[in-house]
Amino acid sequence: MKIIIVGAGIAGLTTYLHLRKLLPHTHTIRIYESHQPRSKLSLSAQLRTTDSSRSPAKTHNLDILSESTAIVGGGLGVSPNGMRVLRDLDIELHDAVVAQGFPVDNFVFKGANGWTLGVAKTSDKLVRGDGEEEVCVASSRHGLWEAIMKSVGEGVVRYRKVASIERNTDGGKTVVTLVDEDGNEETDEADLLIGADGVKSVVRTVLFGDDAKFKPTYTYVGSLRTLPFTLLIVNQRPIRCRRLPADSHPTFNCSSALYGLRIRW
Repeated sequence: MKIIIVGAGIAGLTTYLHLRKLLPHTHTIRIYESHQPRSKLSLSAQLRTTDSSRSPAKTHNLDILSESTAIVGGGLGVSPNGMRVLRDLDIELHDAVVAQGFPVDNFVFKGANGWTLGVAKTSDKLVRGDGEEEVCVASSRHGLWEAIMKSVGEGVVRYRKVASIERNTDGGKTVVTLVDEDGNEETDEADLLIGADGVKSVVRTVLFGDDAKFKPTYTYVGSLRTLPFTLLIVNQRPIRCRRLPADSHPTFNCSSALYGLRIRW
């Protein structure tokens, strides 16, 4: 069986590792990615390149920035269950992710006045029992991606943009039309096509068309944020919480009658 994965982000690469671990090596698995990442060094060189006879080099080339996996994305935390998945995939990959990030044993919540509101452990020891303990590992998005990419190895990802996808009803194959960075067109066939190509997924559009109900929708951002008046528990005094009206974002207000201070989340 031949498998094509569209997208070489974190999802596409880990899908490859799972399939490669579980399936016999008689199966062919290939990944196509539209953007070829530039190293930080080569990107910096491109941004600095200048000539005395030309205008000063541009320092904010958005085309280069948006196509560089090395600098796209912020920080994230891989929770204990995610770290356990990495361990099951490959212990060397697990250790590489830990080495490039840093373990977070506790989340400490503090108010604006510096008082500690609470401490939450990230360890899964209590629910896992025996076995290796895992904690949350903080990492840059690129650091995690780079560790997974090294585990996948060279020669697996081919940098081509998917132009179209069609189903060959006669042979039962999925035909993928690809375009390289020079504009050259080629086709490939797969018995199984997996879409891991992000929010602007070509695979999703082929499957579901332009129907609005299948398009991604922004559903707000969840976070714990404290307002200028910040307090949860002081000297074990109880607090009162109430949910804001149903037509608002899922938000709770808590207050301490003793200090007249509040926390909102």
